[in-house]
Amino acid sequence: MFSEDSLKSQILDVSSPLRLNFITLDSLTLRVVLTASLITLGSQFVQLRSLGSLSSVE
Repeated sequence: MFSEDSLKSQILDVSSPLRLNFITLDSLTLRVVLTASLITLGSQFVQLRSLGSLSSVE
């Protein structure tokens, strides 16, 4: 009924958008993780600085 080539192209047509979605999902999660780690690092740095300034005042 189907030739092998047409079947392969159909499978590729179905799988390519899925692959694209996975790639965009990966980059999104990476971005979220990076921003979250940056925020935590920034808040820790601010806490350390405020602690340092408090101890130097005393």
